Amino acid sequence: SRSWPRSPLTWRVGLVLGCAATIYFDTNAFVPDYLKATHHAELITPALTSLNLLQLPASVLVATFANRMVARRWPLVGAGALALAALAGFLGLSGSWSIIGVGLLGFCSALGLTLNLALPPLLTDADDVHRLSAAMFTISYTCAFVTSLIGGAVWDATGIPATAFIMVAAAGPLLVVLALGLRFPRPATAGSPYQ
Repeated sequence: SRSWPRSPLTWRVGLVLGCAATIYFDTNAFVPDYLKATHHAELITPALTSLNLLQLPASVLVATFANRMVARRWPLVGAGALALAALAGFLGLSGSWSIIGVGLLGFCSALGLTLNLALPPLLTDADDVHRLSAAMFTISYTCAFVTSLIGGAVWDATGIPATAFIMVAAAGPLLVVLALGLRFPRPATAGSPYQ
């Protein structure tokens, strides 16, 4: 059956997208309860606004500099490294600085998402773009679902609110490692091995 692309690259790009999804969905899920638990409930609305608003510049950036950013490793590596720093800022700083940290997490997640959405036509022939896209999204949303469960379970087990973000902390470095291992063909050709 050709219903599932079998190349290891499918899993790699799916997991890259999964890291971006984890950064966004886990942050979105736990920020309100974390801020309540740490007695900063007044920051919930600004934090969630920042998380979602700063996704827009990432999309504009990729659209503006597509030739320099799409199918390149460095933007994904940068997104992973910045996400880890942003999480540290959110958890370690206070007030406006923590809000900026949350916003940068949104920026990093959107950067990873946008860059990955452009990949299927470059990695396979036209007849298989939909298969690769479906596989990537299946892997990525499974990652987001499982990691949010893990984060909640760790918080429940430890009673330490910051541990809810353990999978966000792991997603940043993992995104760096996965991105460094990517090899992009230029251009993608019919019969490409990246199927």
